[in-house]
Amino acid sequence: MIIIEPFGGLANRMRVISSALQLNKFSDKKVKLIWIQNEDLNCQFTDLFKPIDGLEIITNQLKYKYAKATNQEDKPKLILSAIINKFIGIDYCIKEQDFSKYIWNNQISIAEILLSNERIYFQTCQELNSEKNFESYLKFKPIDQIQGSIEKITSSFTSNTIGLHIRRKDNEKSIEFSPLQLFIDTIHKEIQINDATNFFLATDDESTEKELKSIFGTKIVTFQKDFSRSTMNGIRDAVVDLYCLSKTKIIYGSYWSSFSDIASRIGQIELITLKK
Repeated sequence: MIIIEPFGGLANRMRVISSALQLNKFSDKKVKLIWIQNEDLNCQFTDLFKPIDGLEIITNQLKYKYAKATNQEDKPKLILSAIINKFIGIDYCIKEQDFSKYIWNNQISIAEILLSNERIYFQTCQELNSEKNFESYLKFKPIDQIQGSIEKITSSFTSNTIGLHIRRKDNEKSIEFSPLQLFIDTIHKEIQINDATNFFLATDDESTEKELKSIFGTKIVTFQKDFSRSTMNGIRDAVVDLYCLSKTKIIYGSYWSSFSDIASRIGQIELITLKK
């Protein structure tokens, strides 16, 4: 069994779930999802998506909140983590810090861990496999209410509709390395190439939306939404933005943003990250 507890926002959680489903395809292990509703994502999985075959959802950490990372440099901690995990029913526990310390530098292999252990627990916002996948994202189906909004917006898209994802709020790296002027310059260039081009804008910042609309008018297409990440409506509207982006010709995205990346994978379209 693969037990996952993804954390962070919408795109980060989708990335973990998708990669776990991909691992399930190769390891034949069932996937159990621990979905915690908190300030990062204040709604349940079923408030956003229809059930996914082969994915069991738990809305409470229960015993897994006591799980300890299997990889410990201190021997007493190593022994203690093994005892606690065995009591919980976990053969191997991988947490966020293990990716930079052990996985990304090839000190441990998730593939080998899957082969040699029956119950593996992941608590992370990282991808569980090294290769980017697209197929598993097709398993996510927005609930009917959200899908209706997506179809309403995208019905006006043409073959010349380009996606823009401008991440702001608390993402300091996106703000620093993907400033608004880069997007403004890119929009001007695309219009010069083809005056029929318009742009679907997904952003978490209302002032950014207003500024681009004041410059480019009806060239900017948006979804009237709740910009808050702390409400169910806000998160549902983020799903609408994500899927509308995925249906554009190409996406110009923000640096250090999983949202841009996941939208491009859902739609299997090119992502160009604007970075100074």
